[in-house]
Amino acid sequence: IRTVCAGIMLIVLVTVAVYSPVLKQGFFNWDDPKHVKAVWKPSWERAWKISTDFDLQYTTVAYFIPLHFLSLMADQALLGNVDQPQAWISKTTNVLLHAANAALVFILLLALGTGWRAALFAALIFAVHPVQVGTVAWIVERKNVLSTFFYLSALLVFIRFCRTGRFALAASFVTLFAAGLLSKPSVVTLPVVMLAGLLLLQIKEYPGNGPWTVIAIV
Repeated sequence: IRTVCAGIMLIVLVTVAVYSPVLKQGFFNWDDPKHVKAVWKPSWERAWKISTDFDLQYTTVAYFIPLHFLSLMADQALLGNVDQPQAWISKTTNVLLHAANAALVFILLLALGTGWRAALFAALIFAVHPVQVGTVAWIVERKNVLSTFFYLSALLVFIRFCRTGRFALAASFVTLFAAGLLSKPSVVTLPVVMLAGLLLLQIKEYPGNGPWTVIAIV
């Protein structure tokens, strides 16, 4: 447990340190203004418009992602009564979500039987790889870090469900899956990854346990 906790702390500290410079940056002109306009100023009326914008006339984006916009609104609401939206608060949330995702990668790899050194190395690569910079620094990409958080959490809950058989976990999985879909539609791939993970778990722990495969396919 101490090793796992130390690994998580290291991942979070490294991630925050690497991406801390983005906190000094403002909004980007590419798409940021449109997303900021949709959430400013925070209000229950505006939140309702976002939550019921099924025809996308209010948010004017390509798909229905209310949790993305509501999370951006929550950032600004935390600041209280300010005159204009602040970029640093949304970028801070992005950094923290990415750090949490890197920690979840570490935990997920451990749950799949990976050694802690390899899991730590992989999680750190995930955290600091250059491909992640746009996702963390650009508030429009909140949908990426947010959907990834729900995606990885759902996978961990599913693995726990497979090992314990506690159907109470199934409700948690469905909730996380739905939240992921409301953050970014690409989370629809989760059942395929579930099946792959389940087959891996069967090979390692449940040889010949066919019904679980059938459940994952369904």
